[in-house]
Amino acid sequence: MNLIAPASLPITEPGAYDLTAEQYHADPCVEPSLSNSMAKILLESSPRHAWHAHPRLNPAHEADESARLDIGTVAHALMLGKGREMVVVAADDWRTKAAKEARDAARAEGKTPVLEKDARRAADMVGAGFAQLAHIEGAQNAFFQTAGTSEMVLAWQDVAGPWCRTMIDWTDFDPAGPIIYDYKTTAASANPAAVGRTIANLGYDVQAAFIERGMVQIFPHTAGRLRFRFVFQEIEAPYLLSVVELDAAAQEIGRKKVAYAIDVWGRCLSTGNWPGYPSKIATVEYPSFAENAWLARELREDDMRAGGMDPLLMLAPWRPAEAPKPVQFERIAP
Repeated sequence: MNLIAPASLPITEPGAYDLTAEQYHADPCVEPSLSNSMAKILLESSPRHAWHAHPRLNPAHEADESARLDIGTVAHALMLGKGREMVVVAADDWRTKAAKEARDAARAEGKTPVLEKDARRAADMVGAGFAQLAHIEGAQNAFFQTAGTSEMVLAWQDVAGPWCRTMIDWTDFDPAGPIIYDYKTTAASANPAAVGRTIANLGYDVQAAFIERGMVQIFPHTAGRLRFRFVFQEIEAPYLLSVVELDAAAQEIGRKKVAYAIDVWGRCLSTGNWPGYPSKIATVEYPSFAENAWLARELREDDMRAGGMDPLLMLAPWRPAEAPKPVQFERIAP
């Protein structure tokens, strides 16, 4: 896929673009645009939070220049084979003067400094990832630079009105229909049985639906033919991974959330009103799992009592030692 490298910014025409991460995160569109990360902030917190986090709306916005990298970030860059050039620093940490100077010099040249141990571990992780993908039917070509496109940026004026943008990890324009892979690293389990909760908690359903919406509007022929896959990989050895697709329910809920977010974003832009939390006292909903846990405990202890057992006496006994008596001092009058 040949991407457009714009001669100048801002972007005024919908399309698939080749941009740096810095250009993308600064928002290259002709109007303040909604990204999937902004959509998640709007949905999970409030429009005011989204305004505060947006580089084009908040005059006091400060880009994160720390360039702090963890294992997952380094592995992500290696897996996609794209991004700022990395400089490996032979140090155990950043506390020494030499390490700090090497780090600052790399940043001054627009490069990303990485500790040697982190670079080695991330390389092992990515190597293990490619080895596993080679044995997963249908995913053998994922992330190979000759088979697809890394970090394609889509920018479009949505049918609902606002401008939107997204950066896609890796896209295979398969004749049968495009296949999108999104690479996620996790300190939790990458077992397919466990990642469903992660997808819901971190709003990955929104990400998938947001990218789908952009693809369909820029490439109409992909409607109904697009496949979206998450690759979850654990950051601890043996660096196991799984490739998963969302079920129909998750896809539909994601589409509803994205449509809602785009509508709210457009209304906020047009009115200049970016509301926060409710302006009245709210009644919170007690989590059903907490209610069920307590009711189950009550039933369990009622059954014990019915069987002639005291739940308290079934616990390991413990009595505190008798508190020492306070020392008495004789007071002598002056």
